[in-house]
Amino acid sequence: MPPGREPWIKLKVRTDESDKLASLPSDSARWGWIRVLLKAKTQRRMGVFASRQHLRTVIAPHGRFIGAWLVAGLLHEWPVDCPCVTTYGDVGEGELVVHDYRKEQRDPTNADRQAGHRGRNRNGVGNGKRNGGSNADRNADRNATGTPHSRARGTTETETETERDSKSATDSRVLLSGDADSPRLTAEQFADWKSLSSRNWGPFKAAWLARGFLNPPHGDGDDPKSQRSLVWEIADARPDDLARWVAEAPGRSVREVLEHVLEQWHAARKEGAERADAQEAESAEHKTETRADAKVSMARIGDLLPGRTVTR
Repeated sequence: MPPGREPWIKLKVRTDESDKLASLPSDSARWGWIRVLLKAKTQRRMGVFASRQHLRTVIAPHGRFIGAWLVAGLLHEWPVDCPCVTTYGDVGEGELVVHDYRKEQRDPTNADRQAGHRGRNRNGVGNGKRNGGSNADRNADRNATGTPHSRARGTTETETETERDSKSATDSRVLLSGDADSPRLTAEQFADWKSLSSRNWGPFKAAWLARGFLNPPHGDGDDPKSQRSLVWEIADARPDDLARWVAEAPGRSVREVLEHVLEQWHAARKEGAERADAQEAESAEHKTETRADAKVSMARIGDLLPGRTVTR
């Protein structure tokens, strides 16, 4: 990057109306994503982070939302078949790629690299002429004997055994939804989630998967001690709060997240009960006042009836 220049990113004026941003569990997750876009510009490979841990470190304390960004399709984790990832050609296992980053953001070093490339080519041609074409001959030999896996990572004519195994493992999983960026689940996991198909479970599913939990809460909904039964009541009563509590839970394990959810649920129920008691007490006081007012009004009406003496 030229000296004195600050990197910058582009945002569309309707970015805040994005359906992907709207699907995130909180405003903190949305602001965290803007920070990801900023940090992605200065990475060695623009738009690529080496791992989840790398991204967590770069954008602390918003790293807890990585799962939500993956589910929303804002971020990809290799291996994935999104075309925006394959344009890099050198993405490795576990690396994270910001969706369409190279397409949406101009590479700040592109002009310098292009100029350098042209300069090297000019020098190469001149040296080739001075050296009797030896450089050109060597380049031709390398190109003739090179493998299809060049820097641009062209596709090979045949698949290796490892590639076939990886593809088979991917194909054996199914998407939770029609979105290509949705987490891939085993057939058993997919069947378990299908049993939680009511609309109230939607926000919980998104937040739960965003935490990286591919299996739904276990157990029978009729067993009051099972995870599923504990969550079921909350999903029916306060689905949006349930999703928020899952997303905001400080722990990393299923147990820690559920403990946080239950703490918030009990606190909300206690607050609701106290509010109801206060409203009931206020209502009772109002009824008492109303009865007293009614008694006075009836007495006045009686005084005004014919044959009755009005008391002054």
